[in-house]
This record gives sequence, C-alpha cells and structure tokens, in this order.
Amino acid sequence: MTALKSMAYYGISVAIIKGSSLIMLPITTSFVDIASYGVLNLLSSFVSIAGLILTLGLGESLYRFASDKRSKRPADVYKWCYTVSLVGCFSLVFIAYLFNDYLISLFPLEVETYQFNWVLTTLLCSALATVPYAMWRYQGQVQKYFAFAVGVSLVQTVITLVLLNMGMGIDAVLLSGALSNAFFTGILLLVHRRLFSLQVLQKSVVKWQYSLSIMLASCISFVLQGSEQWIIASKLGATSLASYFIAAQLGVAVSIAVEPYKLWWFARRHKSVDNPDINNPLFSVLGVELTLISALVMMAVMPLLLTYIMPEAYLGAIEWLGWLCVVAVIKTHAEMLNLGCYVKLGGKSPLVINAIAAVCMLCLSLNLVQPLGLLGIIISVALSHSVRAILFIVVSQKLLPQAYSRFRLLTVGTSLLAGFIAYQTASFGAVVAITCLYGVSVLVAYKDLYLERLMRSIRRHQTQAVGKL
Repeated sequence: MTALKSMAYYGISVAIIKGSSLIMLPITTSFVDIASYGVLNLLSSFVSIAGLILTLGLGESLYRFASDKRSKRPADVYKWCYTVSLVGCFSLVFIAYLFNDYLISLFPLEVETYQFNWVLTTLLCSALATVPYAMWRYQGQVQKYFAFAVGVSLVQTVITLVLLNMGMGIDAVLLSGALSNAFFTGILLLVHRRLFSLQVLQKSVVKWQYSLSIMLASCISFVLQGSEQWIIASKLGATSLASYFIAAQLGVAVSIAVEPYKLWWFARRHKSVDNPDINNPLFSVLGVELTLISALVMMAVMPLLLTYIMPEAYLGAIEWLGWLCVVAVIKTHAEMLNLGCYVKLGGKSPLVINAIAAVCMLCLSLNLVQPLGLLGIIISVALSHSVRAILFIVVSQKLLPQAYSRFRLLTVGTSLLAGFIAYQTASFGAVVAITCLYGVSVLVAYKDLYLERLMRSIRRHQTQAVGKL
C-alpha cells in the first residue's frame, strides 16, 4: 500500500476517533457539572500513566526489533511482544484490583470503587490492543487497524450518548469505555490466540532490557504530561482542573491532527537506519512543521468556536490554549528528532532524559503553583518540555547524526513565537495571516518531494500495466 493511501486510512481513523472525542466534549460538559468533570479528568490522567505501564514499551520494541536486519524471523518478535503483553497486563491489573482501596485513597479528589474498577477494565483492554495495532501498522495492514480502532470509538460514543441521556453523568463515560474496549479486545484475543507462546520469553534478554527501558522512560514522561493535573487538583481544586483539562484536550488536538502522519512514519523510521533512502531527516522535520500548522490553526479558530459550543463555566480554558499549543509543538520536536536515542544504547537514553525533565517539572510546578496559580503550572510544563526537547535533539545527534534542516527548524521557532504573541494579544487576524504564510512556505519547500513521489507512483503503475500486457 502506498504511503498516501496508508496516511489516508490513518487520517480517516483519527478524524473519526479524535473527532468524536472532541464532539463529545461540549456534549459531556452540558450533562456534567464542572466539579464532576474535574474528577473525570483526574481519572483520565490516571489512565495515561497506568496505560504507559501496561503497554510495557512493546509497540516501540516491535518496530525496533522487527526492523532489525539481523532479525530473520519477525514472527518471533510478534510472538514475544504479544505474550509479554498478555502476561504483563493481566498480572498488573490483577494486582491493582487487589489493592484498589489503597490506590483510590491516593486520589486528591473523591473516586468511587466501582468507577476505579471500570477504569481498570478499560486499561486492561486498551493495553492488550497495543501489540496487534503496532503489528498491523508495521505490516501495512491499515485496513484492520482502521476497522478495530474506529469500531471501538463509534461503539463507545453511542453507548456514552445513551447513558448520558439516562442521567449517569461521568459514569456514562467510564462504563462506555469499559464495555466497548472489552468487546473489541475479546475479538483481538481470539484472532491472535496463536501468537501466545511462553517459550519465547526465555531467550530475549535484549528485548526485555529495551522494552523495560522504554516503559520506564514513558512512565517518567507522565510527570511531564499528567502529574500537573494531580498538583492542580490537590492545590487549586476540581474547577481549575476542569478549565485546564479543556485547554489541554485542545492542545492534544494539535498533535491529533498530525496523528495520521505519525502513525505512518513511526512504523517506518527505524528502517531508515539501514536504508538512508527513506530520508529520516526530511520526514522528521516535516512532522514538526505539520504540527506547527495545526497549532496555528487551533489558535486562530478555537477561541471563537469555544464561545459557541461550551458552557460559560468552561470558557476559562481559552486563556491557556495558546500556551498549550506551544507545548504541543515543543513536544513534537522531542518526538520527531530523537531517532538516535531509540536505536543506540539499548533505548536507555529516553529514560535518563525523561527523568531529568521530570525533575525539572516537579521542582518548577511545586514552587510556582502557589505564587502564580494555574499560570505557574503551565509555565512549568512549557519549560520542562523545552528541556526535554533540547536534550533529545542534542543526545540523538551525538549518537546518530542526522542532517536536519536548521533553516526549516528556525522558521518553525520564529513562526511559533509570532503566533503565540499574536494569540496572547488577541490579534487573531495576525494568527490567521501567520498560519497562511507558513502553510504556503511548507507547500513551496516540499513541492519537489511531492512531485517526485507522484511521478514514481505513475511510473510504477505504468510498469505494472506493461507487465500485464
């Protein structure tokens, strides 16, 4: 399947999955008071950190070892990842269930036991889907990924709407997530049952080390993208958390818009180590630029849109949207320009880098939350992500030098700063102008790449047609 067709499938799936989530945002807030919505946000942050633990770094491990030219049997990599996923997920969730009362007591807001158990069910099922989804993306079987991922989203949306109208509040969201994920994960387990093999666990020391390093790095990175919600809940309360979460969701939407590209590229970029023709520097920088365009569009459009679709109590999120769009772009730098950190030193570099950035986040947020309130938290998030991005780029370049376009990256930084200043001064016309100018510059910069790939596709179809004759 061609790259454009794959990205089209990913694009449609992301549009449906994330689009339905964003559509449900104003619907859910109209059924739920702001304090209860704060509790829902706290549970969502718990899902984030627990999900990082349960996935065990297996998606990245599958890409890494299946792409290795020394790996003669990728099927063994699939079996190892799938078996570790099943054993690890069921074991960890069972332990969490045994100690659920203790875990619930750690939440700064009140959470019911049944709510926590529904969250555990969602966690287990979504984590078990990690390896099959990664395998399909790596093999280019995007239709299967599309069918299952979109199916979960649509079923969950329908159940949520029904339960919200029954007056279940945030329980509607939690229960619908558990039911939809359980149904589709059951099908996945049945389809891939032959991949389960305990024998493959004994002869994969390198894979264990790599996966655990990635998992620990991911868990530590939660401090950068989830712990601030716990600090807000404990120091500022559920109302402030709800306002922050709305803005954070829209900030995440910046990355969501580029998700089809990431899904396609992350499954391929490890191959560029042995095949320079894949051109990691070009496609990585393009990913950063697409994220910037998404952020600028969000800053230009969303403030006006929010005033029409959100209850007035939630409109405080507009104040923080510009900051979190900037954070999304900075975060993408760390994600796109880090290949050397994942293919060298057994994947240990991300662990150290995330640990350093996490310490920065905690120190800054705990010291700034009292004098500056929510602004102090957001400044802490922005600075710690900046530290993380700089470290990833510098270390990755030391381990595996890549010819990234400095001019294009400098243009990204300049345009992002200009757009942020325009947003903070409510000059939305200027934001629109910056968005259009930068979008045109990207089209001009990459027109040759597009034309080259278009001509290559035409020649391939011509060759196939001649062969049939």
